[in-house]
Amino acid sequence: MMRQDFWSRFFRRFGWGYDPYGIVFRYNGDEVIWLWWWKREKSRMWKFFSIGFGCSFRSLKQIDDLWDEYFKDMRQSDDKS
Repeated sequence: MMRQDFWSRFFRRFGWGYDPYGIVFRYNGDEVIWLWWWKREKSRMWKFFSIGFGCSFRSLKQIDDLWDEYFKDMRQSDDKS
């Protein structure tokens, strides 16, 4: 069951919102969190967290590259079947 609080409805309507970790937004079919600076890992300064992959990234380009690699591998596995 979906949450029905204000921010959940706001996110579904406008495509962005916030949570305790940062600003949540839709990005190329993924949900990404731009992390608040005090929630970032100090040693790596990762700025973005991909909900789809469940890990942090330094830039949106890295997320795009990983999605491209994922879809390329999926196409290759379909071709082998």
